[in-house]
Amino acid sequence: MYDFLHFIDSPDVREFNRNTIFTPAEQAVIIAKSEKTTVDDKLEALQYLADTYTEEEFHGESVNCEGIIKRGTGIRDVVLETIRVWKHALEVRTQSDGVIYQAVLQEKECVGFHKNYVYFTDYERAYAYLLDEKKLYLEDDDPEDCILYGSITRKKLNRDDGDEQEYRFDHDMRLVEVFDCGEIRENFCLLDEFAAYVPLPFQKGDIVRLECYCAPTGYGVISCDWDRPETPCGISMWISLDVYDREKRDFDYTDGGDCVLNYYSCSYEELPEKEKMLKLISDVRKGKLDFYMLLHKFGRNELDQLLEWQTQEM
Repeated sequence: MYDFLHFIDSPDVREFNRNTIFTPAEQAVIIAKSEKTTVDDKLEALQYLADTYTEEEFHGESVNCEGIIKRGTGIRDVVLETIRVWKHALEVRTQSDGVIYQAVLQEKECVGFHKNYVYFTDYERAYAYLLDEKKLYLEDDDPEDCILYGSITRKKLNRDDGDEQEYRFDHDMRLVEVFDCGEIRENFCLLDEFAAYVPLPFQKGDIVRLECYCAPTGYGVISCDWDRPETPCGISMWISLDVYDREKRDFDYTDGGDCVLNYYSCSYEELPEKEKMLKLISDVRKGKLDFYMLLHKFGRNELDQLLEWQTQEM
């Protein structure tokens, strides 16, 4: 049997599901959502599922399509279409007539900042540029403090019809995601538009760290219980996390976009100083701190005092 658990990016979530039985449809969605495995690895795993299971064995009703899917289309068809589209994006990399390749290297922790786009006549030169730029970055910065990711976008010249492909690379410059906006799919979703229920080792009130290869590290508090929905249409792969912005003195929440496969356990000691206030939110959610006390201290601008009291009890 194909070992697909390594497609669950978070080691905490992966270990928790060591004995979980996922349907082939759920496995396919998890594979497609992985950010820490290469596109080639994902294609090989998806092809294995398509070759091994029939449409009935996929149990497509165990996953939720968050977009639009053509009537009569089964989840195995979606797997095959995803394979076809991804392979098409890989194949056209060798075709350079009438196209331009736009490359950029970015720092993971720098929101809204990236070096200027650089343009090339072929994919090979664009990829070589990313490798060279990464080498220059690491010569100037501490390798442990500078996490990078890159992208190459293939655009057709003298065209404005959205026909383009994007290739995304992690810090090791491995190709981990491809997007093909040029392939016409009439009401046909790909696997990244589906959701599968994945049991989590976290409880309401637990602090988690969010790790994505192409976004700043985030932190938040699990705001609710995480149980399997009664119907497939309720299945999701994100949780609205409680957060706090110390600079703005603002209690807030995340609004999707962070896949649960990227949630890591995080202790209070591991939190950056600006995130320490999550301890108070966690204690409220777990019933260790009265909600009105939090409001009381917030109104008096005494949250730091309250945090000191709560940490003394740890």
